[in-house]
Amino acid sequence: NFSLSFLFACSVLLAPFASKSQQDVQLSQFMFDRLSVNPAFAGTHDAICGAMFYRTQWMQFQGAPKTGLLNIHSPVKALHGGVGLTYYNDRLGNETNNIARLHYNYQTRLGPIGTISVGMSAGIISKRIAANWVTPDGTAWHFDPSIANPNSKETKSDFGLGVYYSTPQLYVGFSATHLGQQSMTTLNIQNARHYWVMAGYNYAMPSNPSFVLKPNVLVKSDGASTQIDINTQVFYRNTFWAGASYRVADAVIPMVGVRCSAAGGTITAGCSYDVTTSKLANYSSGSLEWA
Repeated sequence: NFSLSFLFACSVLLAPFASKSQQDVQLSQFMFDRLSVNPAFAGTHDAICGAMFYRTQWMQFQGAPKTGLLNIHSPVKALHGGVGLTYYNDRLGNETNNIARLHYNYQTRLGPIGTISVGMSAGIISKRIAANWVTPDGTAWHFDPSIANPNSKETKSDFGLGVYYSTPQLYVGFSATHLGQQSMTTLNIQNARHYWVMAGYNYAMPSNPSFVLKPNVLVKSDGASTQIDINTQVFYRNTFWAGASYRVADAVIPMVGVRCSAAGGTITAGCSYDVTTSKLANYSSGSLEWA
C-alpha cells in the first residue's frame, strides 16, 4: 500500500535528525490537533468542529509544563474555504505563554476524491516571566542586561502558513508558525520559526472491516532541532479506539478513547500517558493528557 509505505518512509528518513528538545506546545494526541499548527486544516470537515486539550507534562517535576488548548473551526462556503480559532495557555516554570490565532484557508478539489487547501493564520503571542531572580554569588541581577525584570511581559503579532491535502483515507500537511520570528526585547527572547509535517491514513482491515488501522506521523522542527512522533491507532466500529505512540528519544505513549454520537454530532474523548524513556524518567512520573 503506497500510503502506508509513505508514512513509514517519512518516519525512517527523518529519525536520524531527531532531538530531545521540545519546541512550542507538545501534545501526544496530535492527530486530533491539526488546526493549531496548520491553518489549512480549518473547515476541512463538513461541520462545525471543536477540540479541547489539557496536558500536564513531567509530573512531579517542579515547574513542569501545563498546557490548555482550544480549537474551533468550520467550513464557510461563501469564502470557498474554512475559518477557525485557536487559543492556548502554556506554563513552564516562571514563563507563561498565551497564544490566540485566527485561521482562514481556500479549498479546492484535487483529483477525483481529494481536496487541497492553502491557509494562513494571524494572531498574537504573549509571554510573561514571573521570577524573583537570585544569583549564586549574590550579585544584583539587574546589572545583567540579559535578565528581564520580575513580572515582565510582552506581546507580539504572530503569523503562520500551511498547505493541507486530504482524501477520505489520507491526509498530508505542511506548515510553518511564528513566521516573523518576532524578538521580545523586554524579555530577551527570540521567537523561532517552527516547521511542521503531518500525515495519516485510514486502513480498514480486509478480514474484518469493523477494525480500522490509523497510523499518524508528526514532525516538528525549529531548524536547530527536530522532534518526531510516530503513532498507530486501532478503531473498532468507529466507536472505541486504542493506540500507542513513540516520540523519538523521549517517550512511549499508550492511549485509549471512545467516540459516540450525540445531539446530531459526534463526540470523541481520549486519554494518553507518556512513559518517559529519557533520563528525565529518574525525576518524573510521566505526562498525562486529556482530549
